[in-house]
Amino acid sequence: MKGKRILVTGATSGIGRAAAILLAERGAKVFASGRDKGRLDEVLSALPAGCEGFACDLSLSGSAESLVEAAAANGGLDAFVHAAGVCPVCPVNAADAQFMDKAMRVNCYAFQEIMKELVARKVAGRGFSAVAVSSVSASVGWPGGGAYCASKGALSSLARAMAVELAPRGIRVNAISPSNIKTPLFESITAMKSREDLAALERRQPFGFGNPADVAGPICFLVSSDSAFVTGVDLPVDGGYLAS
Repeated sequence: MKGKRILVTGATSGIGRAAAILLAERGAKVFASGRDKGRLDEVLSALPAGCEGFACDLSLSGSAESLVEAAAANGGLDAFVHAAGVCPVCPVNAADAQFMDKAMRVNCYAFQEIMKELVARKVAGRGFSAVAVSSVSASVGWPGGGAYCASKGALSSLARAMAVELAPRGIRVNAISPSNIKTPLFESITAMKSREDLAALERRQPFGFGNPADVAGPICFLVSSDSAFVTGVDLPVDGGYLAS
C-alpha cells in the first residue's frame, strides 16, 4: 500500500472515513472527498502528511469532473474507493421519480461518472483498482428501502459490467457489500426503531452489528496487490447476515 495514491469518496463519515484512515496508516497517499468541508478538514487533520482533500457534492452535475481533476492534479491514481452514499427512506406509495433519483445519483451514477473521468483522462491505468461500497440491500429488501435497495443493486451490477469491460486495460473493479454497520447514517435510520426491533435486527446478524473498521480492512484487501487476480466480485462483509 505504501506510496499508492487512492481517491476515497464519502471520506468524512462512516465506512469511507474508516477506509481513508486505514489506507493512510498502511502507507497510502489518500485523496479524501466529502460534502462537508468542516468534517473533511477534520479527517485530513487525522491523516499523515501528503494526504489531500476536495470538498464536493456528488449529487450535483459536474462534480465528478471537478473531483477527478483535483485528485489527479499531482499525478495519477492507483485506486478509487466509492464510499459516498445516501439512504432516503420512503414507502412505495409516496416515492416518486425525483425521490428515487436522489439515491441513484449519489450511490450509483456518481461511481459511473467518476470512473468515466478516470478512464477518459487516463488517470486509471493498468493495475488500477476500483471498489464500490454497495450493500446487502442489493440482495435483501426492507420496508421503505426501495430507493436505497435499487441504487445499491444497480451499483453492484454496474461494478460487474465495468470489471468485464475494463479487464483488457488491466483495471480491476469490485464491489463490497456491508450489512448493518454502526455508522452515523445507520444510526439516523434506526433512531426511529424501538429497542425490541433493534435487538431483533442485531440478532439477524450472527456477529451482531459491525463497525466501520470491520469493512475498512476488506476494502484495503481489494485495493491492494494481494487481490490482483480478483475482479467483478461483490464481497459480502456482513457478519453472517446473508448466511442466516
